[in-house]
Amino acid sequence: MKPYKKVEQDLRKYNSLKVSVENHKEQIELMKEDIQRVRSMTYDHINFDTNEVHRSVENEILDKKQEIKKLEREIQRNKVLIDRIDRSLEGILNEPDRKILKLFYMDDETWYDVAAEVGMSPDHCKRRRSKAIQELIPVMLY
Repeated sequence: MKPYKKVEQDLRKYNSLKVSVENHKEQIELMKEDIQRVRSMTYDHINFDTNEVHRSVENEILDKKQEIKKLEREIQRNKVLIDRIDRSLEGILNEPDRKILKLFYMDDETWYDVAAEVGMSPDHCKRRRSKAIQELIPVMLY
């Protein structure tokens, strides 16, 4: 993917990355509760002539722990990208350019609405957007 398109893609998915982080955190908490519940179950009503039940419970716990690790890695990757976007927007761009990118990519506004918000023409906003993305490429991708 070309660098310009990659920056655009990252800006567009910014909000979904943030939601994903929160959803994954919630899912991890639910899975930890499940693990605790499984660990604390009593097996008075189960015949333990075999280790079959123990293995299935252990496997269930191991599967949940692996899924938790996977979700934690995904959270970390998403947080890194979110932080990179935040630092790049705040550290590189001036306020009007930052606002143009946020309104267009993150808030999914039309060019007409972006232009009205920043007090410029839609064409001027598009030109500033192109210049701003070019400025972001070296800091967001390399």
